[in-house]
Parts: sequence; structure tokens; C-alpha cells
Amino acid sequence: PDTWRLGREQLGLPLGTYYGLTENDGRGTIALDVADYRAGFVGRGYTPQDGVRVVKDGDPLTAGEVGEIELRSESAMTGYFRDEEATARTLRDGWVATGDLGYVDERGDLIFTGRLKNMIKRSGENVSAEEVELTLLEHPAVRDVTVLAVPDRVREEEVKAIVVLEPGAEAAPAALRAFCAAALASFKAPRYVQFADDLPRTVSGKPDVGVMRRTMATPAGCWDSETHKEG
Repeated sequence: PDTWRLGREQLGLPLGTYYGLTENDGRGTIALDVADYRAGFVGRGYTPQDGVRVVKDGDPLTAGEVGEIELRSESAMTGYFRDEEATARTLRDGWVATGDLGYVDERGDLIFTGRLKNMIKRSGENVSAEEVELTLLEHPAVRDVTVLAVPDRVREEEVKAIVVLEPGAEAAPAALRAFCAAALASFKAPRYVQFADDLPRTVSGKPDVGVMRRTMATPAGCWDSETHKEG
């Protein structure tokens, strides 16, 4: 939201937001000239004929309930080339399964919350890594962050945040966890916090989550909220 407001102020131009995928001919949701941007907000369907819904186990959910986003349009794909298995996973009774998580709010707007594959399963609760990341990025001392699942014998998985601070900024791990707990359900706040000078990145400049999952999805070297010590 802060970046959005800064862009409007600096550019002096109307800014919009868009959400879609190739399988649905690039169509999905759109919002033009958005003055009051909210984290994850991606607008509404292109036209009344473009379908947008959120489901769990194939059943549509009501406003505010988080589930998988599905899209529908007259120009959606008919299938993947020579891949019937992937086609069956993605096309569901005329709807295109996106693999993304979100919900429709009380205004009828779609709110993106993360990717299914990035979901952390902690003691039977689902935690969206992207939701925790967006929350931590609201902290003035945080420049960048990636949230990972750490295997745990008791809770199945725990939440870990790898945090890059702004130059010259300071923030205690406990303070960052408390910041999350104040904005989210307490079980979503990271148990482990690790500071880094920078995050590994792909050639396109995005955080290389694959590398971090292979090398950093461990409590080693982290502050632990249960012991208040570094592992």
C-alpha cells in the first residue's frame, strides 16, 4: 500500500491492478484508477461474463473465506498439449484452477493471499507465507523478507522468517514476531526469525525461494520464540 501511494504521488498518474493467467487467456480480474489500494487487492472480473470464485474441495465459499481461486471465460484453454493429467487437475467443470489462494471480500473484490504451494501447515492450521511476508514488509525496519516452512516433529511445520533490515535499522526478533501477532492470528506469527544481509535471487531478480528451501529451512542460526534464544 505504501508503494502504491508513493507511485500515485510521484507519477501523478492513475494506477490500476490486474490478475490473470495464460490458461484463462490472460483474463481474470482488473481494477482501474485505484485510489485506496489494499494489500492483495486485484479487483473484479473483466466483464459480467467472466467468472471468479473461491472454492474449497470444489465447493464455493462465502465472502471472507480463504480458498483456491478459480476463473472462467469464453476464451479459456481447452487443455494442455499432450498432458491429460495436468489438464484434469486444472480444468474443473468449465473453471480454471489457478493454484492461488484468496477470498472475495464484502465489496465483491478479489483479494489474493498467496500460492497453495507456499502454504505452511502448522498444527492443523494453514498459514500463507505471502500473508506473513506482506505483514512484515509493513514494519518500517524491514526491507525484504521471505517466509518458509520448517519441518517440526510436533506441529508438522513451523513458520520461519528470513529478514533483511533497512540500512542502519534495528529490530529485535521478538518485536517482529509481536508485530505479526498484532496484525494476524497468533499462530501465523513466525516462531523462527533469521536476519540476512540479502536474499538469494534468481536471474530475474526475484527471491530464490527454491534455494532458500534447500539451504535455510532449518532452525539452525535462528531466534526461537519458544526459547528466546538463537539455535
